[in-house]
Amino acid sequence: MRSLISLIRDADKFIKYNEYVIEHAPLQIYASALVLCPKQSEIRRLFQHEIPPWIRMCTPVEEDWPSYLKMHQCHTKPIESIAYSPNSMKLASASDDSIIRLWDTETGMMLRKYQGHSDTVNSVAFSPDSNWLASASADRTILVWDLETEKPFHVEGPGHMAAVNSVAFSPDGKLIASGSADHTVRLWDAKRRTHVRTLHISNSHAVNSVSFSHDSKWLALGLADYTVQIWDVKSGQQVFLRHLEGHSCYVNSVAFSPDSSRLVSASADSKIHIWDTATGQRLQTLLGHDAAVNSAVFSHDSKWLVSASADFTVRLWGLNEANEYTPQSVFKAHSNTVSSAVFSHDSTRVASAGGDCSILVWSLRPDQTNPEVVEIEARAFPVHSIAFSRDRKSRYFASVSGNTTVLLWNTGTGTLAQELKKHTKSVNSVCFSIDERWLASASADKSIFVWDVETRESKWHFTEHDGPVNQVAFAPTSPWLASASADTKVRLWELTETGGLLKQFQGHSREVNSVAFSQDSTLLASAGADNKVLLWDPISPGAKFVNEFSRHKAPVSSVTFSPDSKRLVSACIDSTMIVWDIQSGDPLHKLDIGTALCREPFFFDGSFLVTELGKVDLTELTPFDNSRVSIQQPRWSGYGFSPSRDWIRWEGTNILWLPPEYRPSCAAIAENLSTVVIGCGSGKVLEFKLSSYMQSASRRTSGATIDQESRSWMAAAAAGTCGDEDII
Repeated sequence: MRSLISLIRDADKFIKYNEYVIEHAPLQIYASALVLCPKQSEIRRLFQHEIPPWIRMCTPVEEDWPSYLKMHQCHTKPIESIAYSPNSMKLASASDDSIIRLWDTETGMMLRKYQGHSDTVNSVAFSPDSNWLASASADRTILVWDLETEKPFHVEGPGHMAAVNSVAFSPDGKLIASGSADHTVRLWDAKRRTHVRTLHISNSHAVNSVSFSHDSKWLALGLADYTVQIWDVKSGQQVFLRHLEGHSCYVNSVAFSPDSSRLVSASADSKIHIWDTATGQRLQTLLGHDAAVNSAVFSHDSKWLVSASADFTVRLWGLNEANEYTPQSVFKAHSNTVSSAVFSHDSTRVASAGGDCSILVWSLRPDQTNPEVVEIEARAFPVHSIAFSRDRKSRYFASVSGNTTVLLWNTGTGTLAQELKKHTKSVNSVCFSIDERWLASASADKSIFVWDVETRESKWHFTEHDGPVNQVAFAPTSPWLASASADTKVRLWELTETGGLLKQFQGHSREVNSVAFSQDSTLLASAGADNKVLLWDPISPGAKFVNEFSRHKAPVSSVTFSPDSKRLVSACIDSTMIVWDIQSGDPLHKLDIGTALCREPFFFDGSFLVTELGKVDLTELTPFDNSRVSIQQPRWSGYGFSPSRDWIRWEGTNILWLPPEYRPSCAAIAENLSTVVIGCGSGKVLEFKLSSYMQSASRRTSGATIDQESRSWMAAAAAGTCGDEDII
């Protein structure tokens, strides 16, 4: 009996965790859901033999299920705001996709979808009776929705002249407040939906957040001038003659405590301030987030405070006996910026949402002392650089996050081989030498370490840069290392017993993001935030400039050479790539790849360009033509990621869904084209082998006949497809 209950509970968690993919691509139950199922799961134990033969996850799976209860995922773009209804039965979400969705908080099912805005919906708020929902949008409008009929009502009167950033109902249900980038707050009669009054912000700064006190007398404003204001709603006058000052960047969020005696403000300066509303004095500053804090609210019993941040985390703070809020727990399952976090009205749950397009619902234990199974012992740093050696039989890969450590991993097992600790600030990038003997790391501490891969000891340490070092690259045929820095310089280092600085190249007007050597080490390219790619001669005496490539319209993030050193490829943060003819300096092809790359592409067999999105056959591309718009979208082949990074693809078709916490902040495909490594926003690193089925099936289907195994898989894929691009 006990084992049956355990199985039912595990099945319930399996369904809740995979709810989105079960509904939208059900055959992913046998792929994504089983592959990522925790080691202790009964479902995994019973059905792991059903995992498709072409998937092998080298990294050990998690021991147990994640700490959140439910995951809602239907939005196709980042979520900006969420709100619980006062009766805690519904949850509303607003997104950059211009859609508002309403969810049942018990079942996790989507109840309704509200479409009426033409741009990003920045904020949503329920009426006190839970029957109405107000929404504020970048399209400059405010809509009030009847939740039952899905009918939107426009407010009547003088509208905002710029994006509306925030909206709130007064607790007595009489007023709606809206704050805008047009430097005004407008008050509306909630019942008649007519204009009542406009509050003009004297310093002409955007209003990012509005919040009523719980007695409906005061209205707090979070402003882009780094300050907080409190207004008397009835008279329209400021309660205080001065602003509440203390933040050093935009105030993103303000909220009153339930008894209105305190006000919390969250800022892009990564700090949270708690204010005494009677005196205007700052009572406390909460520190812990490593990036902008987007949201902070009190629980409805005042015992808790929850904050959401661009550092991908949600933090829970608890009220102690000294009447101060102290850190309690950190929620670390989001893979992107967390825009909003809110309490249910019974203070037993927290919902969070953000840039990974998902909503996570977290449970607080009955004694409300700690969330379930939440990790609090370590900070999460998103992985932002992954490196393989160029040997197709590479033994190692390396990763770095926002901390000071370089991690060396065993290829094939996904196990950690070594932590390399020498840097004093965040490590920005890593790179292997061609023979995999050396590993170089570049850091925000303005230094470079070169490590012996076998002994794991540092061999060279270079400190001559005057700013953070963004990237390093080994010369293929010479004992050199090149480095790109925020100090606008490229430096060339000699890797000999007396190793040191050989020369420096200066030509960029802004920071240098990337460097690369040609295969014969006779040319060195650098890519910068000044939108340029510069070509240098590292062999000739002095810092000899060769050529400039300047067709990009935004900062260039990476650059790489073709094996024959005749072509150069540069990738830009505006989602474009250009293939250049090195001799003439002219563009050969310009590609729109749909997203910015997290690492430089590389060439495979001369004619194929490999990125984390897949492989592009350059022989299929149309030549660049100055006389017409000739930017083109590539046809992806091989393994890669979808532009939104929520699927692994084969030949441009979705094959393996990635839950939000497994989505890459950085990703890499090895030279063998079948090993995929994902660096997650949570700091996790995952290695997959995806070779045995798909590549063999591709070879088989290219001939006249298809064997029975392939027919079975294709039939199953066709039967389970929920979209034109989803195989499984």
